[in-house]
Amino acid sequence: MQNSINALIAFALLIGIVGASFAFVEAPTVAWLGIRGSNLTPAIAAQMDLEQQQGFLIFMVESGSPADAAGLRGGNRVVVIDGVEVTLGGDVVIGIDDRTVLVADDIRLVLDQKEIGDNIKFTVIRGTGTREINVILGEMP
Repeated sequence: MQNSINALIAFALLIGIVGASFAFVEAPTVAWLGIRGSNLTPAIAAQMDLEQQQGFLIFMVESGSPADAAGLRGGNRVVVIDGVEVTLGGDVVIGIDDRTVLVADDIRLVLDQKEIGDNIKFTVIRGTGTREINVILGEMP
């Protein structure tokens, strides 16, 4: 089952260690989350001192977005890993609606089934612990 959320997600492969990245692009009256990031890789995990080596690292949370309102966090420092700039320090998404997130596509599969106003439960690594954060999808401004 597909819906208009597909129009929001633009996937791009980045070279080197960064992996898949996605951002939500502008489209009227479609669900909006407001995060950008990349698949977690072993090199990124090592730089962040994480045992977890799979998931989705949030680089940026758009100001005023549903993700921002819910308290998801983007990165706070840029480092160079294998010649590529990577923003570290953001939440690492490891689950969405009780499903394991290994890569960005795992998030997209859940979001494909969602609409404006739907609640999504994110399980994230923040610092040395995990927490659950509920996000209500909004409408693009």
